Parts: sequence; structure tokens; C-alpha cells
Amino acid sequence: MTRPPSAIDLGDLFRLNPALDRPALARQFVEQGERIQINDILSPESAARLYQILGQQTPWGIAYYDGAHHFIRREEIAAKKPDELAAINSRLMARARHDYSYFYFCYPMLQAYLEQWQPDHLLMRFLEFLNSAPMLDLIREISGLAAIIKRMPKPHSIARIIFCSIIAMRWKKNIAGLPMSLASPPNGGRIGAAISIFSMKEGISHGA
Repeated sequence: MTRPPSAIDLGDLFRLNPALDRPALARQFVEQGERIQINDILSPESAARLYQILGQQTPWGIAYYDGAHHFIRREEIAAKKPDELAAINSRLMARARHDYSYFYFCYPMLQAYLEQWQPDHLLMRFLEFLNSAPMLDLIREISGLAAIIKRMPKPHSIARIIFCSIIAMRWKKNIAGLPMSLASPPNGGRIGAAISIFSMKEGISHGA
């Protein structure tokens, strides 16, 4: 009998790359001013699974800025009339000619997790993996901050703040670390995942 996703052990889904040179990464973190991007953070199987989840199983919404930040879920996009979507596009294009604007596909994992949008979605298990002992121990070991409790979009500790972001991508050899579109990866190459870690002194604001 197959277990539901919520009952699957995280170690069966996602694993860290056992070949990571943790002492070398810790030195690099210090040498680079307490910031680092770690390529191949996950095992090849885990990276491929995350890539597949993001590319084929995630109901992406859209985030955009037209003077204020907006996020629209996939279900809401489907419910909008074509002229409503066209109006959003026209507003963004007009603003982009003379002012700051953005538009991107988005799936806010933490909000989805807390509001139980799709409790059995495998990204919910990945968020749990990001906050599991193996991942937190790795971040503690590299950053030297033992007070880290959780890796969240707005994490904090007593002394400093650690921010992390992770991407799954397809890259070619010697181009590791460059963010690439999930929708149009280069032909061939391999799939890998990278995590970026940096610290900031407490009290410095950071957008969500």
C-alpha cells in the first residue's frame, strides 16, 4: 500500500549531497563576507525530484508590481476574464517604460504551508526538509551560528539573521550556479540544486 505524501519520510524524498566539503564551505563563507552559494547541495536524485516537482507539479501563480505588490493564485488566474489579464499586462508594460515594475511566476511555499492550500503537495515536504535537522545542522556548521532554529522566509536569531534561498536548475558543466528558467532549460546538461546563504546584522530590514 502506498503511503500518502504527508506520511512519507523526508529522507525518502530529499537528501543532502554527502560529498559536500563542509570545512571548506565554512571557510569560504567567512572569506566571502558571510555569504555563499553552495552548488549541488542535494543528492542528484533529490535535485532531479525537486526539479520535476517545480516544473510539472507546482500550481504557479503570478506576482507583479504596479505601484503595489500583488500575488494571484493559479485558481484566481483561471477565474479571471481575458480582458482583466490584458489590463494587468497593459498596466505593467506602461509602468515599466518609466518606473520600477516586475512580473514573475510565484508559489509562496510558507503561505501555502501555513494556510494548507495543498497539504499533500511535495513542496510542503520540501519546506519541512529545509527546516529539518540535516539541513539546519549544515547551515549551522557553515555559518558558525548555533542559534539558528528554523530556515524561514524571514528567519531570525538572537545575534544575526540568516537568509537562505534554494533553486533547482538544469546546468551545463562549468556554468553551475547561474539561475536558469525552469521553463526553457538548455538541452542536455544535468540537473542540480544550489542554495544561497548570507547573514545580516539584526535590525536590518529585509523584504519578504
